Amino acid sequence: MKDNLEDFIRTNRSSFDQSQPDLGVWAGIDKALEKRKPRRVIPLWRSLSVAASVALLLGMGTLIGLQLNGQPEEVAFSDLAPEVEEMRLYYEGQLREKTAQLTQYEGGSAVREDLQQMEGFLLELQNELREAPRGQQEQIVNAMIENYQDRLAILERVLSRIQTHPQELQKSNDDEKISL
Repeated sequence: MKDNLEDFIRTNRSSFDQSQPDLGVWAGIDKALEKRKPRRVIPLWRSLSVAASVALLLGMGTLIGLQLNGQPEEVAFSDLAPEVEEMRLYYEGQLREKTAQLTQYEGGSAVREDLQQMEGFLLELQNELREAPRGQQEQIVNAMIENYQDRLAILERVLSRIQTHPQELQKSNDDEKISL
């Protein structure tokens, strides 16, 4: 086999000594290059850096989202509007005054229980106000003001009835004593 190779080289020596290959060789090389498309090799560090960037962006987005949609700020009447705080103070003052007048009469215990229940509703509304999104705060404040107005109206009606018809209160007290 070695002899065949040596014989081939000796006979074709002139072809090997040419400085440039003939055109047929270049055409074959071009065809081979066109058939085979080079595969892009992405280095491992580049893939890892892209994955780390995506993870970092997702983490930051999650943190920002939690801060924006997390626990709502505690809202007080004075934060919403000074007028609302003034109304609250007015109604609470009126309620204290009317409740003090009602305590002078003996038959007001049932009314006080109802008013305490309504005050419980008011406390629930205040808790809802702390947790409510900004758009719903006005509705809750209006419901709270209605609660104050209703309690005040009840007290005024009871006091008016007691003052105009004191004999009914005495009669109902006698009935309560009899039923006991």
